[in-house]
Amino acid sequence: MENKVTICIQSYNHEKYIEKCIQSLLNQNYRNFNIIVFDDCSNDRSVEIINKFQKKSSKIKLIITKTPLNQTNFNEIILRSNEFGDYFTIFHSDDMYQENILNEQVKYMNKNKEILAVGTSAWLINDISNKVGKVKLPNELKTLSIIDKKKFIDLIFKYGFFLMTPSFMYRTSFFINKKLFYNYSKFGWAADVGFFYKLLEYGKIGFINKELLNYRISDVSTSQILKNTKVSKGDLFKVLEYCLKNENIDQIKKYKLKKKMDFLLMHEITICNINRAIKDLTLIDNKYISNIIEGFKNLNNFKKLFFSVLIKIFLNFPYRKKILIEILKIKNKK
Repeated sequence: MENKVTICIQSYNHEKYIEKCIQSLLNQNYRNFNIIVFDDCSNDRSVEIINKFQKKSSKIKLIITKTPLNQTNFNEIILRSNEFGDYFTIFHSDDMYQENILNEQVKYMNKNKEILAVGTSAWLINDISNKVGKVKLPNELKTLSIIDKKKFIDLIFKYGFFLMTPSFMYRTSFFINKKLFYNYSKFGWAADVGFFYKLLEYGKIGFINKELLNYRISDVSTSQILKNTKVSKGDLFKVLEYCLKNENIDQIKKYKLKKKMDFLLMHEITICNINRAIKDLTLIDNKYISNIIEGFKNLNNFKKLFFSVLIKIFLNFPYRKKILIEILKIKNKK
């Protein structure tokens, strides 16, 4: 008999995408599942669309959460884990899913009993659901299928957060016995990074190197809005600083991780300075631009170093705001 899977969907004001999301899940070639949509008090037509699906399929249930603060309903979902099947997901209402994602993940979880959760790679799709590329993965994930806490720390300091959160399936029995939540008060928008960091204290997570998720990068997605508007360093650095402070590692290892974090911060501040220039705000002094050694460790780092140096020079030009706006207009037309 197939394991029971409960698909939880985090929903908030995605009337444009929720129908395609739900339909992609109803099209799964794995059949023993139910869908619970947790809507965070949407004020568009999302609930109306979900209700239409609910009337047509007994697999679908709608729950309206009482805290209209968007991502807070991740914790609402975890609180109800004792109501779920053997495995559960926390999928996103603006994404779409390949028809074999559940099948692949259930097979993986059944084969690897020590794994607490498993995620996948993803296609990137635009506002009209056309594929525009693949998510960029750390080189290590091309051959790595099981990640422990040590490897996770190494990778987030090297690449930033690299997991596709809306692709994950979780082992329900763990969450029934251990209520592990997203800590927004400590980690803000990087609560998902902090969540996996804490989860790895109790076991390992898996990774399937197949594009089983269609991850939307439209201008209205939360991640894209944050990227396009940030004018100060992101919350990821709260997690990285927390790791440096709390991990029991030797001073040499901490020094190496700190250098990697500084390199990530260099790139982060570069993006912030672009946004600050457009908004006519004072630029942030990018003192980490001198971290040249990290820039020559691999091609990806070299690109970031070159980009950061180039932008720093460019931002000293007159009429920088006007030029940046024109460049972004051209980029957005592509």
